[in-house]
Amino acid sequence: YPHHFAVNASFVPACAGGFTYMDHDALATVLDVTAQSKSDATTTRYVTPASASVPLATLGLSLLNAASATDLLTRLSQPVVPARVWTAGVYTGSDTYRFDARNLATPVVDGPYDSLKWRVTITDATDGVQITKLNGAAVAAVSSVDSLGTRMRFGRLWLGNAYGSERSNLSLPYETQYWNGFSFVKNTLDSCTTLTAANFGIGNYQNAVSAGNLPATSITPGAFGSGAGTVTLAAPNAAGSADLVVRLNPALNMCPGWVPAYPAGVPATADYLRGKWCGAAYDKDPVARATFGINRTNRQIYLREGF
Repeated sequence: YPHHFAVNASFVPACAGGFTYMDHDALATVLDVTAQSKSDATTTRYVTPASASVPLATLGLSLLNAASATDLLTRLSQPVVPARVWTAGVYTGSDTYRFDARNLATPVVDGPYDSLKWRVTITDATDGVQITKLNGAAVAAVSSVDSLGTRMRFGRLWLGNAYGSERSNLSLPYETQYWNGFSFVKNTLDSCTTLTAANFGIGNYQNAVSAGNLPATSITPGAFGSGAGTVTLAAPNAAGSADLVVRLNPALNMCPGWVPAYPAGVPATADYLRGKWCGAAYDKDPVARATFGINRTNRQIYLREGF
């Protein structure tokens, strides 16, 4: 028979900014509940199934946000949180999970959850044994404890259009954004999303701009921090436009279609940042247009002309 229960419950968010994007299978979790003797030794004979003479305490787990009573535990997957059974006196659900949004049977755009926490509850009707330790610290004997919270956000990657002289390099802005409950806003906590030149594809050339004067090797991502960055295209010295796409998944999914073909590139494997750029689902890679010197107004801004 245990004298008390000890709980270890905490999160390690995917990003050092203290958050994890929904649909990113990178939410590391510590979740262990141990039946212990008075001297803190594990009562290893406390196992499921129980014998008739040793009834077991019922272990309850909830995933709550701040003061909300809505249990979000079913949103965790990859893997599923283990069934509440005792093995040699211990229950463990420690693992790395995905908090689902796009992957639900009925997808949702929700949040942000800025204090997502574990609630661990022990119900021991026979012996009244309670929790007396949380993350190594003593607590008053209680039947329920909460972990510290973590941030969970529904995200997307936005890529902006740009225009300029055909004789100058051109920078396009991009942002990682999250749903704040009303609209998408820049995620200033994000300084860990990483894009390389190989993650960008270029195509859909128009007018005098072509793969010859604006190839994939003309793409140079700049520094990224606080949710914002830029990607620069080398001057093509020709008037026209080209479209740029950020490949976020091995299965390219973008709109509209390009002529003659979709671009080559190496996907970033970050489909949790895809957006609803067309259609009804948040499953499209972001696309933007770079326009070079195709109208007289642009040329007056960037070039000196003699009359």
